[in-house]
Amino acid sequence: MVWRHAELKVDSVSTGAGVTMDLGQAPLMRLVCHESAPADGHGVKATLLFHHIAMDHSALEVVRHEIQACLLGQANALGVPV
Repeated sequence: MVWRHAELKVDSVSTGAGVTMDLGQAPLMRLVCHESAPADGHGVKATLLFHHIAMDHSALEVVRHEIQACLLGQANALGVPV
């Protein structure tokens, strides 16, 4: 079953903090956000974490493309889910 919209857990962590994933807790994908160090320029960085049983390199490319489209304000141009 493919869901077009799914709640994605977002965690805020300090840089360098260890992040673990409980394989018994869905979803097996989450977004971890952290603030950039002043030397890197102020802002927020995000890391997409996923387990390899949830996504392979082909699916990762699709997710990367969809995230990029959303960030560029082009989410309406995305195709229908399959």
